[in-house]
Amino acid sequence: MSLCKEDKTCHDKFDDLVNETMHRAGPLAEDSPLVLWGVLLSTIVKHSNKQLDPQYRDLDKAVSFLHNNFNLLDMLKEAWRDQSYRKIENLEMLQSPRLESDRDRDSSRGWLYQAFYQPYRGNAVDGLYEYLEANNKTFTDPDLPSYYAKFCSIVQSSGTGKSRTMIELRQKDVIVLYMNLRPADDDSFPPRDPIPASILTENIGHLSAKYHSRCCAFFSAIFLVLRDELLGLFDISKDVKQIAGLWNESLCTISSDARCKSFGRVESVYNDIVAKTPSNKTAVTDAYMRMVESLPQLFTADHRPKVVVAIDEAHTLNRMDGLQPSTILCSVISTYSRFKPPSNHAVWVVFASTTLKIADFAARDSDCHESSRVSEGGELLFPPYTLLGWDQNALSCESLSPKETAKLQRVLRFGRPLWSSFMVHSDVAPLMDLAMQKLCGHRTFHPHDVDHMLAIVDQRFDLDFRTHHPETFEHVERGVTNHLRVCYSSADRTWTFTGYPSEPLLSCISAYVLHREPSALREWLDTLQKKIYRRMISTDAPGALAGRLLWLLAKDLFVRTCLPNYRGLFVKAPGMNQWDTELIDCQMVPIIPFLGFVFGKKHWEGEVEKAFANAYINFSHWMTMESAIAEKGQHRLSGEKWTRHHWLRTCAIQFCSDQPLVDKMIPIYFTDSGRVSQIFISDREESTSSPSELLASIYRGDEYINCASDVPYIAILVNWDLEHSEFEETWCPTSRDGPSLRIYAGGVNATTFPFLKEHSLVETFHHLVFPQNVPRLGPTELAEAATYMRWLQV
Repeated sequence: MSLCKEDKTCHDKFDDLVNETMHRAGPLAEDSPLVLWGVLLSTIVKHSNKQLDPQYRDLDKAVSFLHNNFNLLDMLKEAWRDQSYRKIENLEMLQSPRLESDRDRDSSRGWLYQAFYQPYRGNAVDGLYEYLEANNKTFTDPDLPSYYAKFCSIVQSSGTGKSRTMIELRQKDVIVLYMNLRPADDDSFPPRDPIPASILTENIGHLSAKYHSRCCAFFSAIFLVLRDELLGLFDISKDVKQIAGLWNESLCTISSDARCKSFGRVESVYNDIVAKTPSNKTAVTDAYMRMVESLPQLFTADHRPKVVVAIDEAHTLNRMDGLQPSTILCSVISTYSRFKPPSNHAVWVVFASTTLKIADFAARDSDCHESSRVSEGGELLFPPYTLLGWDQNALSCESLSPKETAKLQRVLRFGRPLWSSFMVHSDVAPLMDLAMQKLCGHRTFHPHDVDHMLAIVDQRFDLDFRTHHPETFEHVERGVTNHLRVCYSSADRTWTFTGYPSEPLLSCISAYVLHREPSALREWLDTLQKKIYRRMISTDAPGALAGRLLWLLAKDLFVRTCLPNYRGLFVKAPGMNQWDTELIDCQMVPIIPFLGFVFGKKHWEGEVEKAFANAYINFSHWMTMESAIAEKGQHRLSGEKWTRHHWLRTCAIQFCSDQPLVDKMIPIYFTDSGRVSQIFISDREESTSSPSELLASIYRGDEYINCASDVPYIAILVNWDLEHSEFEETWCPTSRDGPSLRIYAGGVNATTFPFLKEHSLVETFHHLVFPQNVPRLGPTELAEAATYMRWLQV
């Protein structure tokens, strides 16, 4: 019975999705033109989770198929009357053949192709739409500072949905002309569009005037072809939403015949323009005005985006042969977008790339240094759009079992949408290889490459890069482009804020790389130490970074030396489903043996072992909170839910500097009761206070923590400042905030933490903990710091 209900729900969602899409495209009737029934067929194929032939996502092919199969047309009409399409998606004639030719030879591209057409999740497209609408209002407001042109950028790392989000603007009734400028030797997906790519990026030469003429001719051709094709669609229907739906069904389907034909027409018109006369500013403005004046029903005076020219892989427009194509291209966009029309026209160009440099596409004064961000006349540029969402495919916390958090199919749903999309059309091994390559930015990990090493470490240990350091900006820029670092914002176009959000799959990949070779651990710790000495990386508050390193490395080493079934990335899969295999670094770890490994303690009090007999920890990475857990008892979530959320995504917490009493939290799960608890850790550098006083200050019922319960918890205080060793443990069965095991550990040495000696880490941690070992800035470093603004310019 439960399977039937689940299946019915799945079908209902599919039907609702098709009906919602068709509602935006316009009304259907028995006597509607064949092209509208083609829209319905392509919509069914696009949104179905079954293996339907992807060629029928192309509107031209869908219409042609209907033209030769009138029985299918009758079935479509019946399905439309019933508002249910499951019979259609089960038709054998629509089933997908085996992937052939290029997609057989390049399976990676085939997976990406299939993943690209999974149902779109999240609200990033709503945010992009509102961003463009707000930009249009700003651009046309005479009371605001002058902006240079109607273009903007989307900056984000790989796999976060930049391309898909631009294309999904079609769901907002925007006319989208998508083009991909990736290099010819890059066979990833979405594929390169050869016509616009060749016009804008190939054989440019050295003369800016010639490239300017080329860009004018290109945009003139786009506007003229857009005008003619949209006028043709208005002959079919007068409804603007329906016209947008018809256009986007054809032109937003990657590699469709209609899309290829449209670019072919652009190329033909472009060649005609180039052959007749060198194109100039007047020509592109005339073509633009012919388009908007011929389509008054589309180009109304409101600020909603009407047409978006989406240029993907825009980093190819950076410097070539001594020329800056982006500068010239943007000057052409400025020419027509600053023309004073009788009404407002929301026509935008959106550049997208992983490269931060696209945020600065502009035409600059010829006398300006190339690092200047001031365009001609001092006009402003719009800040890039970065809000592409996170965890779009994550299941609700209520539906997840805490015992199954290590299963790969659970882990893949956290983070960027790329990972979970592979489950439908790929295997585990290729996905793991892809994740490793993207994190390292190379097909293989090079332990001597500083950027590789910092990316691997930063993803798990949440490093704090000093924003003023001369090396930081370059590292951050390369991190977004090559190492999956996420861009949060770049609001003032000088400072760019980036980091690694919680993404447990990458944490497991990182752990695998760090511990794959015996020498790797020593090498990356040496790299980290050098960057701390150069003051590129901050050690934060006393013991903050050292503590994150100590606890997560202890867990890594415990898993790899003390637990059974260690097999590289995975433990043995529990069944036939490859996606149910468990990741080593997300598996549950018994807490009492783990603490024994850390402190070298073989036996604990009987009551302690009994209280925590069924207690486990589970964390693969650290994340830092930006505010306190609670304010005077006002918790965002209950202590139970807050802790459970972090357990489910295998995340430990470094608290912000303003959090009273505690500095870190590691979630605990009790398998017998299903309840959660915490290890609260406090880092201190105090040699005078007594351990009992320091430990007594850790109180989880405090109004700024608000996690009190009757479930046992653990409080640990580490006194980093001691040269000698101290260790105390106290079991408090009747604490005011629940039963607690309280541990005091003083001194970073082999006596307090024996596992450090076993793995030759004592000296390394000693250097990390004591700040007096970090050299002062010398004259060279001071000079670099004084000129950091020059380093931060792109």
